[in-house]
Amino acid sequence: MYYGGVARAPFADRTVMFLALLAAGCGGDLNSIRARLPTGGDAAVGSDSSVPKDCPYRLIGYATMSDLGGEPDGGSDAAPTLLLDGGVSGGGASTPVIVDAADADALDQFKMYASDKMPGPLTIVIKGMLTVPPTPDGGDTGGESIRVSSNKTVVGANGNSGFFGGGLAMTRVSNVIVRNLVIGRPNTDGDIDAIHIEASHQIWIDHCDLSSNNGTGTYDGLIDISDQSDFVTVSWTHYHDHQDSGLVGRSDSSAAAAEDAGKEHVTYDHDLFTNVKTGPRVRFGTVHVLNSYFYTVASYGVASTDGANVRIEASSFRDVTPAGQTDANFGPVTTILDSPATAGYVDLVNNVINPADGNGQNVVPTAQIVPWLPPYSYTDALDSAGSVPPLVTNCAGTGDSVPIPN
Repeated sequence: MYYGGVARAPFADRTVMFLALLAAGCGGDLNSIRARLPTGGDAAVGSDSSVPKDCPYRLIGYATMSDLGGEPDGGSDAAPTLLLDGGVSGGGASTPVIVDAADADALDQFKMYASDKMPGPLTIVIKGMLTVPPTPDGGDTGGESIRVSSNKTVVGANGNSGFFGGGLAMTRVSNVIVRNLVIGRPNTDGDIDAIHIEASHQIWIDHCDLSSNNGTGTYDGLIDISDQSDFVTVSWTHYHDHQDSGLVGRSDSSAAAAEDAGKEHVTYDHDLFTNVKTGPRVRFGTVHVLNSYFYTVASYGVASTDGANVRIEASSFRDVTPAGQTDANFGPVTTILDSPATAGYVDLVNNVINPADGNGQNVVPTAQIVPWLPPYSYTDALDSAGSVPPLVTNCAGTGDSVPIPN
């Protein structure tokens, strides 16, 4: 396959990369990944299992689903008809194109491959770190947020591949996979997200490392999901060294409430939050937080507001500032925030909260709905809350290689 006007890596190099990634993908659904520990403590406190040798690469959650659309029975509650098919496939089994950061025009290559000018399905392999330059004269930073079009997979070739300076945006697209990328060191303060998902569906973010960790700039959110986005899974991703790590639902407004009714189905699967101010803030959506680890979190772990339904299951909270220490502390789980937003609902299932954080007393739901079950299968991927700290600490974030989905 040839794309005019764009420099390509030598054929031999592309072949070696493709065969290496293909071999990784053919070795089953387990693949080795480098170990890491969060700064400042023993992540294995409360563990009831040993650290695994291998780490899973598997898609579960809402990104495996689709929406038939409307309500055939003529109902009026705007609830979608969820289907257990039609989930994300990204670039599928397409032959990967390689973007090598060593090439002088690597960023331009990526922008072209990621754009609508290059229709999918297409898999883009990033080799090395691409630097996104600041916009000239401090102008509009929109150019630092690179749009990825539909039916694409963007995957890092190794654990040190991705983007410095900017971020990725999925806006009005569908069927996108983003895997094994480091995204950090923004150029500016709070103008763009590391990953922005807006009015998009069937999106899978997997094994990424996201931060604002060099002191020159700060992302707005590490992953923000908004504006009727739907069927999103964020799995095995490390959020760290940042303020507000991400939201589901853009605002508390009545317009946003009407827009997001029956939308914003999101799964957080085996994610790691370290040295952040907040974990996910959920408005209006239906969200499953599964086997995630919140370690050194300043304000809150999970917030459910504006009538959102959030099931938090077999997750672990350690060194989350207890509620009430200041007006900005809400504890591990809350439905109360310092905005005029109404409360949400939480369903707490088999979680572990470190005794130093209040052993559950700092969970502040104002209401708890009847327990609900996500409509997808995940029991074969479910780990105990006690095993989550070592498992997620060792396996979340980027790895030496990941299999390309097909």
